[in-house]
Amino acid sequence: MRKLISTAIVFGISGLLLGCPAPSKTSKTKTGAKTDSAAKSDSAAKTGEAAKTEDEGEGEGEEVKTEAASGGATKIDLSHVKKGQTYTYEAEASGTKYSMKYVVTDVTDTSVTYDMVTVMMGNESKQEGQKWEIPAAAATDTTATPATDVKQTKESVDAGGRSWDCFVTESNGTKSWTVMTFPGLIKTEGPSNKMALTTIE
Repeated sequence: MRKLISTAIVFGISGLLLGCPAPSKTSKTKTGAKTDSAAKSDSAAKTGEAAKTEDEGEGEGEEVKTEAASGGATKIDLSHVKKGQTYTYEAEASGTKYSMKYVVTDVTDTSVTYDMVTVMMGNESKQEGQKWEIPAAAATDTTATPATDVKQTKESVDAGGRSWDCFVTESNGTKSWTVMTFPGLIKTEGPSNKMALTTIE
């Protein structure tokens, strides 16, 4: 029975990790020149000046810029991730404490493969071959409207022996700190659960 309960909680937490909302972005397209008349507008159009695009982070108005890489992925730095590293989280769900480890088995320019090992109530479970991939670049010709009940800001957080520039998302009583690079989730705090990255070895 204890093993069944721990397995159920593990799958619930896995869903939480995979379901963490990505930072909402509002993408705008701006033309490169200002015009005072139709004639100036025609002249500016003939110059072929490229449109400028920028991604604006929600929350405190801080600008969050991403750059598209070849293949449609956003350029994200993965130089800190090494094969053989272990990212350890300490967590608690409904009063039950447990630990979770991401053991990195492979790293490429655009993805990280890892085994997820969870130890709860004396039982260990392992999910092999989990994959984290750099997200595709966001479209720049549309404007996305974030959910009204979600609050987003930015904050620098120390975890695992280094500093992370996090997107902070607050929704339905849960606050999460996430990054665009691996491992994604740095910490989360909710009414009945919490999890935080503690060590990287």
